[in-house]
Amino acid sequence: MKKWDNTSEWNAYESGKTYNEKLDLYTNTDLNWDFYKGNQWAGIKTAGLPCPVFNISRSSINYFISSIMSQHTKMVYSVENIPDNPELEEDIEVVEFVKYLSGYAEIKWEKEKMDFKLRQCLLDGANSGDFCIHTYWNPFIKTGQAEKGDFETELVDGVNVMFGNPNNTNVEKQPYILIIGRDMVSNLKKEAEANKVNKDLIESIEPDINYDYQAGKYGKYELEKRDNDGKCLYLIKYWKKDGKVYWNKSTKYCPIRKDVELHKGSDADRYPVAFGNWEMVKNCYHGNPVMSGIIPNQIIINQMFAMVTYWMRMNAFGKTCYDATRISAWTNTIGKAIPVMGDCSGVIQQLQAGSFNSGIFEIIDKAIKYTKDFIGASDAALGNIRPENTSAIIAVQKASSVPLENIQKNLWQFVEDIGLIWAEFILKKYVNRKISYKVGSETKVTQINTEKFRDILLQCKIDVGSSNQWSEIMAMQTLDNLLLNNKIDVVQYLERVPGGNIPKLQELINEKRQELEQVKAQQQAQIQQKQADEEKQVAYEQMASFMETLSPQVQAKLKAMPDVDMEQAVMALMKQSGGNING
Repeated sequence: MKKWDNTSEWNAYESGKTYNEKLDLYTNTDLNWDFYKGNQWAGIKTAGLPCPVFNISRSSINYFISSIMSQHTKMVYSVENIPDNPELEEDIEVVEFVKYLSGYAEIKWEKEKMDFKLRQCLLDGANSGDFCIHTYWNPFIKTGQAEKGDFETELVDGVNVMFGNPNNTNVEKQPYILIIGRDMVSNLKKEAEANKVNKDLIESIEPDINYDYQAGKYGKYELEKRDNDGKCLYLIKYWKKDGKVYWNKSTKYCPIRKDVELHKGSDADRYPVAFGNWEMVKNCYHGNPVMSGIIPNQIIINQMFAMVTYWMRMNAFGKTCYDATRISAWTNTIGKAIPVMGDCSGVIQQLQAGSFNSGIFEIIDKAIKYTKDFIGASDAALGNIRPENTSAIIAVQKASSVPLENIQKNLWQFVEDIGLIWAEFILKKYVNRKISYKVGSETKVTQINTEKFRDILLQCKIDVGSSNQWSEIMAMQTLDNLLLNNKIDVVQYLERVPGGNIPKLQELINEKRQELEQVKAQQQAQIQQKQADEEKQVAYEQMASFMETLSPQVQAKLKAMPDVDMEQAVMALMKQSGGNING
């Protein structure tokens, strides 16, 4: 086998791995993921002891993620040194461009499925302490226009990100950043060949088993390697030089890409890596996962339940003793006679079940309650209380979410970092292309040219909407009150119900709208009929008054006619006499 020298990136990787091992990062991360998925008795010899799992850790973490992600967020860009309402023409043009940028970020957010990725980031953070998003340029993405390529974002496990200065949490202050991943050997060889790497070095790219330091139990299982179908560990290194960001890609022995300028021809100095912590740790770029604080209590709860279950199994039911000198064997078969040698008295005795200290259940309940309370996952927060006073529940839930404020702020800062990375890719990589952008709920399209905007100083802030959870509850309460007080009709009510709460909502709205239209049509017909009847009654009264003015002979002649003929004759006489009659 040929001997190759390690790349400098691999040596940096080994140093980072040694640092992480000193923190027990890999062991703790794997343990946390096992507990989250419910594998909480792995590797423990129980000697017949039951293995119950009351996974309060997973329900608590899922609540944390749901609560933090309940508010809608979007990126909003602004420019330094330019007011919101500029007067200079060139400033107005920049502000207009930045509005397009904010609207495009909203489209890109949906396209990159960022809500889903942020949930995964928080799940990673809760179990490993860290979460990371890596943005890179993919030149092969089709855009439907002459200019091709676009940036993409990918999740990276915290254990697969290494800082050149691990005692500093500031991403932009790092001398270098390593991104570790695993890819098919065939893909890595093709990439090396496309970059005209020496064939001798390409041969060094072989399937390896360097997966022991991947996150989670299942990160260490792969398909058996067959020729180039196996996987190999690769490293992407970012560093800064002369105000620019460079990167390379390599395996243990082979440099696949060397010294590539991230944004060629422009002074871009931001790493395309956003990194965040669940809880920050002093002088360490790795954070503190919430799961690590739950595990000791989770173990105690499981163990106590296991011991209670075992005791119940062994002692909860009474036992039968019998005199073996007079009974050869005992049977519990119903109705079956048992032969006894001699006198039956004293041949059997029923032993009572052992006494059990029920106070252990109180300890278990308190252990569960205190654990959830101290981490901010109380019953009120989780919705495990009767909704007798909805407003009070909302107030309690909001108060219980206060411990999550720091994690939420960390996430917002993380999203702002992603927004600045995206903006840099747009300004440096987009030249002249058509983009879609959002204005409210409407999607519009415009053509942008970024060449004259590449040097603007952008800022990104997160526009945080109201929590979907709370706003939906309050919206439903308001709608219920309006409907009960007859301020709105059923259709108006249904049209404003928060989406997803009622299945086949539009069909129900259409049906109710038809019913209302039918009711309105019937009411209108009734009104018209009533008006016609009233007009006819007035006409009859006028004709009766007119007939009283006629001579008895004429009245007698008119009364002798059929009703219809009489009405026509009276109306004709009234017109001749200049009388007035409605209808």
